[in-house]
Amino acid sequence: MLGFFTLFDSPLASASGPGCVDAQPAPVLQDAGWGAFNGTTTFLTQYLGGSVIKWGQTFVIYAQESTNGSVGGIYRGTSLDGIKWTMSATPVLTPGPSGSWDSSVVFSPDVVWNGTGFMMYYVGDGSSSLASFRQIGVAFSPDGTHWTKYADNPVIGHGPGLYDARYTRGPSVILDNGTYKMWYTGETGTNSTKPFLSTIDYATSSDGVHWTKYAKNPVFTGFVEYGYTYALWPSVVKADGTYLMAFGDGTQYIGLATSADGVNWRFNNQTDILVTLGGWHSGVVAYPSLLLVGNSLLLWYAGQASSNLTSPYVAGIGYAACGVLVAPSTVTTTSTFTSVFVLTKSVVSTLISTSISPTFVQTTEVSTVLPSSGASFVEVATAAVLGFCGALVLTVILLALRVRSRGARKSS
Repeated sequence: MLGFFTLFDSPLASASGPGCVDAQPAPVLQDAGWGAFNGTTTFLTQYLGGSVIKWGQTFVIYAQESTNGSVGGIYRGTSLDGIKWTMSATPVLTPGPSGSWDSSVVFSPDVVWNGTGFMMYYVGDGSSSLASFRQIGVAFSPDGTHWTKYADNPVIGHGPGLYDARYTRGPSVILDNGTYKMWYTGETGTNSTKPFLSTIDYATSSDGVHWTKYAKNPVFTGFVEYGYTYALWPSVVKADGTYLMAFGDGTQYIGLATSADGVNWRFNNQTDILVTLGGWHSGVVAYPSLLLVGNSLLLWYAGQASSNLTSPYVAGIGYAACGVLVAPSTVTTTSTFTSVFVLTKSVVSTLISTSISPTFVQTTEVSTVLPSSGASFVEVATAAVLGFCGALVLTVILLALRVRSRGARKSS
């Protein structure tokens, strides 16, 4: 089992740039464009909050769509390269009937294949009262296109702890050795005296429907800003025993945290940044979706330009390859940017070029790779020295036996 990630060279948030590189300097899905609606300049159409999975050779995205500032439902799209997308003409999941817990809006989906069918976790809002404000439900599908909502939704509601008393949203679910594991955003509410507002919470389930919240929630508090902590929209993948979680601070950063157990997370508030404001996403970065493809960590995320209406791109979903190499054996590489995470099993040095898509190839480099199997560098070095000494002793013994053999032959 791989034990840890190693961060090399300059910090991810330094002048060397963030930890992910965009495939192109524009959204890959729906450059929304500005327009006038009800006398106000706003987005005309926008996709955001996408969840990306790989099904065979096809990338599939589930994303909420907003038209004239109103979310219309969750749409499904397909792509062969993660860049060029074909979206469904109509939503595959829509708000519920009047008076239901999700009658106002459905958004922030996350889709899981459980071996027999698909499960979509999503956020619903009834908006008629605080009791129906932003909770998490689930829907089922045999083909990823036709969905049936669970009759007893929502499956993750408010409380009883203060940490998620106001809302629950942003689910990320994986099926891990027979157990469904969910990380989600909880908010305390504006009247909270806690030193955090939005945090990442954790829950487990044996069937993906009936959930038990972790007793010591929250498990992650994220960025420290303005005297509070912020962590929203988790997206979790697991690679050889290590959990990786991308998350946002609400507007300007997407960070990466790592964990050995999914509960205790390692994150440096100053360095472990995947995406920051800049370029077409100069105003907002949010809603990350991680996907592990081979040994490459890919990221889709929502972005928005600043309020400058002359910006060439306004809003949409971007696609990037991250400076994280997940390898079945230890790899040392070279990089166009200097900050790289490496997940390794043994000490070795080699050069690789990772093809991210037909139009985007990234080569990365690291000066040193440490073993991630749990052995320290001292232990590895000691083993090497002992091995060398053992070989030397064996050589001496063999030479002595050879000389002795020659002497015996001469005497005879």
